[in-house]
Amino acid sequence: MMVLEDNVRSLTKEFNSTFQAEINKYLNRIKNKKGTVYTNAERGIGQAKGSRTIKPIQFTTTAEFKNLRSFETGANILGKGLIVLDAGIRAGKVHTDYVSGKDWQKRAAVETTSFGTSTIFGIAAGQATVSAASGLGIALLATPVGWVIIIGAAITVGIVAAKGGDSFGRFAANQAYDLGTWLNSL
Repeated sequence: MMVLEDNVRSLTKEFNSTFQAEINKYLNRIKNKKGTVYTNAERGIGQAKGSRTIKPIQFTTTAEFKNLRSFETGANILGKGLIVLDAGIRAGKVHTDYVSGKDWQKRAAVETTSFGTSTIFGIAAGQATVSAASGLGIALLATPVGWVIIIGAAITVGIVAAKGGDSFGRFAANQAYDLGTWLNSL
């Protein structure tokens, strides 16, 4: 925690030196002698540690840590379970094409490629969202609302990216398979 506080102090000094003219214009309109979170690092640190509007998450017992760990484990299992479900649905589509006499090999190539790209895009985007949100500061992570925002944003961005990866994978696999079929026919 002390490292984060030192980081806030150094960033506040850098911010104040870079934007000194703008801050002075702004401060002339502020009547508070203590300054603002932009000019006084201690005010910002105090607000991050204990907000009056949203109660910070506080772990005081090992049971609370275990509950958080259980949530993490459950979310991890759910995420992996959804990936397995997606793979099963895709395998079912390949099997349906095989049974009905369609080009099941093309379907297998397309489904495998789109599964891989959607998984990679979704995981990467979700992790990037969590990293970016974590970079916003300890204040966002210190509240239950902050956790909901970060988790919700990561899930939403991950799903959108996975759908984009799926579309990209399908397009690329279809083009590659058709090119290979054309080359084999020469």
